[in-house]
Amino acid sequence: MQYSPSPSLRGRWFKSPRWSAYFIFGLLLSIGIFAGTPSPARSGPLDVNPNVKMSAQSLFQGNFKFGDWLPVEVLLENYGEAVDVQIQATVQTRVNAATYNTTFERDVNLGERANKRLILYIIPFVETFNASGQVSYDTPIVLKSGNLKLAESRVKIQPHSPTDYLVGVLTPDPNSLSYINNLKVGGGQRTRVSTINLGLGDIPDQGSGLRSFNSLVISEQNTDTLSTEQRSALREYVETGGQLILEGGNGWNKVQAGFDPSFLPLNVTGYTNIASLDTLVPPNGEPINIPGPLSRPAVIAQSQVMKDARLLSQVTTGSTLLPVAAERDVGEGRVVAMSLDLAVPPLQDWSGASQVWIELFGFNITPQHSLYSEANPQIKNNADYLALVTNVPELKLPDIFTFFLIVAAYLVLLGPVNYIILKKLRRLTLSWVTLPALTLVFTLVVINYTNSQSPGQVLINQLSVVQVGTDQDLAQVRSYSAVFSPEDSNYDIYPTLAGSDIDSHILVSPLNRSTGGLNDTDATRNMVQGDHPYLEGFQIGQWNAQGFAVETSVPSEPYQVTADLHYEDGRIVGTIHNNTAFNLSNTVLSLGDAPVKFKDVIEAGTVAQVDYPLPGPTTASQAFCTTSFSSSTSFNSSNPSERIANLLTGDRKDDKVTLSRANFLRKVYDSGRYSPINNQRGLDLIAWMDQNPVPVTINGATAQSKTNQVLIARLPVNFETSEGDGRLLLPSMAFFPDSVTSSNGQVALTSRPDMTDQFCVSRNSVTAQYRLPVENGPFKVKSLTLYINAFGAGSSQRNPASLDSYEMYDYQANSWVELPNIINSAQPVSQGSGFTSPPPPQKNVIDNPARFADPVTGRILLRVSSSSSSPVFVQAGLQVEGSRN
Repeated sequence: MQYSPSPSLRGRWFKSPRWSAYFIFGLLLSIGIFAGTPSPARSGPLDVNPNVKMSAQSLFQGNFKFGDWLPVEVLLENYGEAVDVQIQATVQTRVNAATYNTTFERDVNLGERANKRLILYIIPFVETFNASGQVSYDTPIVLKSGNLKLAESRVKIQPHSPTDYLVGVLTPDPNSLSYINNLKVGGGQRTRVSTINLGLGDIPDQGSGLRSFNSLVISEQNTDTLSTEQRSALREYVETGGQLILEGGNGWNKVQAGFDPSFLPLNVTGYTNIASLDTLVPPNGEPINIPGPLSRPAVIAQSQVMKDARLLSQVTTGSTLLPVAAERDVGEGRVVAMSLDLAVPPLQDWSGASQVWIELFGFNITPQHSLYSEANPQIKNNADYLALVTNVPELKLPDIFTFFLIVAAYLVLLGPVNYIILKKLRRLTLSWVTLPALTLVFTLVVINYTNSQSPGQVLINQLSVVQVGTDQDLAQVRSYSAVFSPEDSNYDIYPTLAGSDIDSHILVSPLNRSTGGLNDTDATRNMVQGDHPYLEGFQIGQWNAQGFAVETSVPSEPYQVTADLHYEDGRIVGTIHNNTAFNLSNTVLSLGDAPVKFKDVIEAGTVAQVDYPLPGPTTASQAFCTTSFSSSTSFNSSNPSERIANLLTGDRKDDKVTLSRANFLRKVYDSGRYSPINNQRGLDLIAWMDQNPVPVTINGATAQSKTNQVLIARLPVNFETSEGDGRLLLPSMAFFPDSVTSSNGQVALTSRPDMTDQFCVSRNSVTAQYRLPVENGPFKVKSLTLYINAFGAGSSQRNPASLDSYEMYDYQANSWVELPNIINSAQPVSQGSGFTSPPPPQKNVIDNPARFADPVTGRILLRVSSSSSSPVFVQAGLQVEGSRN
């Protein structure tokens, strides 16, 4: 019989006053508890602290290139007691279906009634590639004290493509250089100039903050007001590839005031007026196309080119030669000093000014790269690095043999053993009891076994690159790290500088996946900047990995490698001295596309002998008559990054560590403007070193580190032969044009703008300007040998192509002279293995060679012309021999 409560009893508890009171009290208590529970994320009105005020603005009016650091100026005022505050900018990066949150933070101790100015560096994100200057974007800057939000300010951000040529203009009149906007640099549609008006206060305290600018122009500004940190930032900017242009005229004294004389190319001794610039020779060596008159005389600084600097442009008045522009190479970049000021009248309105700017800006055009077709290309680049550092060849997985034994025992007992025993007992119905019991027992066994195992060590895998030149005060460092965690945990991670107690110039950013996070949305990564930067509470799941990148500049001395090298008839010979405190292993010497295996080990403090074979004079690189980088077949079947990687692996393709290093080098050399590598050709030593430049520690955790670091050192080569006979030699494969220009403004350079000895001609003439190193002393030319490798560029078959003329400029006659009977080395070769072998070089010895070299500037001009509509790919090699007397 089924039990049912009496109707008189049902609902009786609810009718009872006591039970009703209990119910109402419990309901109110629950509401109170839940209402009092704080929300994990709170929005709405600010928790205003009237004692602390903040104002923030992005420097450069928010202009930056995708993937570059944007400095944000923050001003703090405290009208009350001392307080610790945090300045934060949280950037949401969206990649496919994932959203990554990154907070860039500065922690500040504000004393009682204190004011502070500081710079917060952020990498903004704008979810578009075709960003327009007409559309404004912004990002919030938040001031907090613990969990209390004190203030918020929104700052402007304006992204630019990596291929834009950005010029920072520091002039009193913001419109003084507006006329150079939209100038085409590099010919044709390669890139356009965009000017950004700046003040001296826009110069940040780190050179990394200026990376978006190809050039900085200073006119009539008193640089003596720059702080020590700002001056160091400008030098770092130049050393890492930037161009600093200092305008002259009446404002020269103010412009040069903040710089050491050894940094300047010109020494100004006085001033005069000049009424005409008809005789001006611009930086590329050919006359101004549209000279035009000056509306009134202009002020020109009377100057001398300083030691180790080089004359770029000059004007002649009567019999007097006046320098107009001179350059000093500083690391990968240069400083240009002008004796005229093209930012003020009447030169501002002079018709030839634009040509001068175009030729100056040709120094550091950003090479085109397929990576730039990506929306936010830095994301793809960082994802590639993350894939490299999360691949750890030496990583051993946990031993799970015992766990498999437990699982196997469970399956055997649960199935056949349990069945056989119950069947013998004729109690199969007990399986309803034995199965849950066995499951419970083995669950407890697994839990106990798991808890008895140590979680293991945190593993840090690092790949780093250090780039340095012999004339650099600073070495550029990039380091990419992945942290592997044996458990789900948050870590405070501290990157430091080897041998230094000051880490304030370290900038840290996360490496995001390009295929989405584990849960579509990863936890916020907190990047704290300051004297000791660190990653705060970096969340990593169990048996998972997260990555981050570190970039900084460090004193170059610990990484310096000196050399005594000379050119000797098709070779570079001499010695390399390892001045570092660590061994260099698996070394490679590379000039352009020609890497050669060097020494297995160069021990610290030792000297290594060099005998490097130069490539043949007709060894063309992988390049095309196009502005887009490509990996299609050409002369050489691989690009420089692949050649270096293949050389490193060699017969060690099964060595996982070597393969990991090779893949890292391939990526470093093939990252476009996101690579730290100098894209100007020179002899580089590539070597793996023992010392980690950026050691990483984890607070409160024992970590095992696996690090690989490569040093890329640019080596100087002396053009005076080692015999001591005073002979000077510049081989064709080590003597490249400074500039290449076309007569019709079309693109002259190929897809490899670093290979200036290769260019394209079609219905125009192209002029290649070579520059003898006269800054080191007189160079009397005694022999010129021209090598030409010209072929049709319009098909897969390489056929020799005829050009209308070859000419060189005669500085004695002041006219162009056609070179007769020039032999073309090119031979018919079908696509295939023949493309990898250069044709035998045919010499063209130039008669009376001294007339073709300008003794003052060291210029040698070669002009080739073609009336054909079919493009011709020309490789021009020029070998020069001479002496000091």
